[in-house]
Amino acid sequence: MEAFAQWLRRFRRLALRRGISAALLDRTLAGLPPDHTVIARDRAQPEAALSARAYMDRALGRNRVARGRTALRDHADALARIETAFGVAPEILVAIWGLESDLGAVRGDFDVIRSLATLAHEGRRARLFEAQLLAALRILAAGDCTRARLRGSWAGAMGHTQLMPASYLAHAVDLDGDGRCDIWGEDPTDALASAAALLAAGGWNAGMRWGAEVRLLPAFDHARAGLDHWRPAADWAIEQVPDGLDPAQISVVCPAGARGPAFALGPNFRALLRYNNAPPYALAVGVLADRIAGRAGLAAPWPEDAALGFRDRRELQQRLVDAGYDTGGVDGVLGPASIAAIRAWQQQHAMVPDGHGSAELLARMRAGAGADARDSRSDDA
Repeated sequence: MEAFAQWLRRFRRLALRRGISAALLDRTLAGLPPDHTVIARDRAQPEAALSARAYMDRALGRNRVARGRTALRDHADALARIETAFGVAPEILVAIWGLESDLGAVRGDFDVIRSLATLAHEGRRARLFEAQLLAALRILAAGDCTRARLRGSWAGAMGHTQLMPASYLAHAVDLDGDGRCDIWGEDPTDALASAAALLAAGGWNAGMRWGAEVRLLPAFDHARAGLDHWRPAADWAIEQVPDGLDPAQISVVCPAGARGPAFALGPNFRALLRYNNAPPYALAVGVLADRIAGRAGLAAPWPEDAALGFRDRRELQQRLVDAGYDTGGVDGVLGPASIAAIRAWQQQHAMVPDGHGSAELLARMRAGAGADARDSRSDDA
């Protein structure tokens, strides 16, 4: 608690230098305690804690497809105005609304200031959350929201479409014309428009799809799949280029590894990542949007694959490091460096190099370590 109080004093000096008034800081931060629930939530984010199948089942659950179609009809006029202004398809916005707040039913009841302060002090992404806390204070200073209404998710995201404070300051839109950019009230119009403005600023291309499921040809090279590879369609061994994608630049991903569905992605997928930089989230938005719009569901089934927990992901990384591969750290986050290390390990062990960190892969690593130990004992004998 004392460490948090010391951090608050340091942050107060920073905020004063950034133009936040002493009176607002005293009213807002004095005596503020950390929220330990926030740290627990941060360590168990569903994008990392759930398998691809479980994450997608959760995204499409709670009758979201049917309810999303109803929302599409009920808010057709506002969504049409938003599409005209920003070029974002209505079903994409409804899918984001569904995933972010269950169409407004769950907008979060965490104290945004307290959550952001806790995450900034915790240190894993300190600069990010310090910037978000400064943005939240500026929202209060501008009178856009009261301290009592500044509620949201454990991570500080707010309103129907769960905008972070800095995104609100940069992209909030008063579409209903009442003189306020109100993303917290019962009417979702401003929140939906603000989400569209964020996507447009992130490079959304009007009239283009986010991506679509594809069938892979036998010559497909899984070592080249992933969001770090964007090539003309002719360079990918896929059956055909889906309608609504530019064949000059696509990426192909296999979120559950070689045994699961494959997707061709366009630049609009990268715009979705600007909203939430988690590929499973962006994929869920796209798939849910397609279902809401009446497109068919996925043809390929998701594999029965248990997700790796936080400790298992750290163990997987540590085993890779011990074997001489660079994972970019042993932090439980299977980012690009860890995926590259997994691919290299798979190639060395004559596996399909899909880079997928699975329970099956970890079990094979453990079995291999056991075999190495037995071989070492045999050699010593």
